[in-house]
Amino acid sequence: MNFLRLRARLAMVGDQVAKLDPTDRRYPWYSGLDLPPQLCNDVPWLEHNRYPGKPFLCYETQFGSPSPYRAAWPLRIAALGAIQAWDAACYHYWHFDHYDFKKDLPYGGPLAKPGDGAFQYDYTTDEIEQANMRAAGAIFRNGLAEPASKPTVFRFGKPALYDPNSMDYAGSYGRTGLMDMMTTAYTRGMRLIIDPDQKEFLKTEGDVTRFNGFERPSLIRPTSQIEFDVQRSHLKFDAPGAASYTGFLGQYGSEAVRFDQARVDLTEVTHRDPAGTAFPAGGGKFTSFTLASEDGKALDKTSKAVLTLVSSSVNTGLKVDTDKRKVVDFGKEPVLVTRVGAKVVAPALQGMNWRMIDFNERTLAEGTVGADGVIVIPADKPVWMTELIR
Repeated sequence: MNFLRLRARLAMVGDQVAKLDPTDRRYPWYSGLDLPPQLCNDVPWLEHNRYPGKPFLCYETQFGSPSPYRAAWPLRIAALGAIQAWDAACYHYWHFDHYDFKKDLPYGGPLAKPGDGAFQYDYTTDEIEQANMRAAGAIFRNGLAEPASKPTVFRFGKPALYDPNSMDYAGSYGRTGLMDMMTTAYTRGMRLIIDPDQKEFLKTEGDVTRFNGFERPSLIRPTSQIEFDVQRSHLKFDAPGAASYTGFLGQYGSEAVRFDQARVDLTEVTHRDPAGTAFPAGGGKFTSFTLASEDGKALDKTSKAVLTLVSSSVNTGLKVDTDKRKVVDFGKEPVLVTRVGAKVVAPALQGMNWRMIDFNERTLAEGTVGADGVIVIPADKPVWMTELIR
């Protein structure tokens, strides 16, 4: 795939369907898990901007509705944040006044749709993304996934500051910035330094992963705890304090996902698409599972943990005219949520009390993890997340 086609597939705006490849297997949507990891639409803006020894804030990030694969975004942010040792990440937008606490179910409402500004990024009523924001947040805030151990340093000198090509947004840092810096960030971690006293245009310290113009490495493991697999379309965390898989289980090659460091097994995964779902998730078995400690300890020592198991959701009546290549109706309430069921085997959780809640924080079921470490998540109940306390 050439770079122009890759850019077309990475559109994340209201008219995204018009910019996507109709031959893509996910059409009329796309999944970033099918591609070498990057968060930007076109040129790097976030991946490489990490100065050594200084705090780093990722300000305003989000993946827009109505894509049914939004669940992956919080984990993709957590992965890059871990690799690059970020200090903070902020999502937009959330509006408190969307909730009506006079209603029995105050957190309802249709999923956001594109409008003036960036309204498609409003996650106030999005239970799928909010579930994964909490789970991914537990990984990120508690440092459950280790950073890259020896990030490569890209040091640009005075000639780069005065090069006319650097004035062009798409040409900033030259071809190296467009290709190699972002790729290196995901494979080895990287740091960026602007040194006006340096006479050379660019000096690097450490190994650089080159982008060859057509593809990047398909299996990327920047650390022993994070894995991007483009061929099987997934992102996986496996650490003593966290187990997480987000991807298309139909491509995984196994009915079960095993996490060796976390000592967790995800098995017997089932999907239930509600009647009327325009784009069923069950076909590709799109699944996002995370079990994470919320106090920074390993799962066998943690006093608090969260478990999320989600897939996708769309508004009732969402319609895409594939001939005209545009969304013709963004739909309305109720939101149609594809539920996921599974058997989670985690011996480290033995004795922990668990509580399954829905998006409106109502308790659906509760109990205690037995000696076998098994927790069964039902697909026939609106489980938003499972909270665990020791």
